[in-house]
Amino acid sequence: MGRMVSDSATGEVIAQINARFEAGEAILEMAALQKEFKIFSPKHSLYDSWLVLNIKASDPNERKRWKKWAETYMKEKVPSDLKGVNGHDRLVRAYQENLESSRPLPMFYMHHLAKDDPRVLVSTGIGPLFSVVDHIITSIPIKPAADKTAA
Repeated sequence: MGRMVSDSATGEVIAQINARFEAGEAILEMAALQKEFKIFSPKHSLYDSWLVLNIKASDPNERKRWKKWAETYMKEKVPSDLKGVNGHDRLVRAYQENLESSRPLPMFYMHHLAKDDPRVLVSTGIGPLFSVVDHIITSIPIKPAADKTAA
C-alpha cells in the first residue's frame, strides 16, 4: 500500500473489509458462506476471494493495483509472523481458519509501519476502538508514500 495504491482506494477497501467481517450478523454470514463455498482457501488468491465478496476499489485502475499488491507484492516481498509463510498466504489462512472454527470471531484489518515490523501480523484482541469484543486482527505492514506537499 502507500506506494502501490492510493490512500483513497486503501481507505475504501479497508472499510469494506472491516464491515464485511464485523461482529454480529456479518461474521455469521461469512462463516456460513465459507462453509458452503470455501471462499478462503489455498485454491484462491486473497484478491479473488475479496472480489467474490464484492470488496474492491471503485476505480478500475486502482483494482489493478490492488490485485498486483495482493497477488505479487504480498506473496513475493512480505513475510508473516509464521515462519516460511508469506504475507498473502498468512492472510488467506487467517480468514480460512477463523471462518471455519466452531466459534468464528469478527475480524479487523489494520496497518502498521513496515519499519516497525515488516511482517503480516495476526493476533486476537480488541479490534475497532468502539468495540468491546475480541477480534482476529490482521495487521499489514505499509511503507507510506513520500509526502509530495512537504517543502
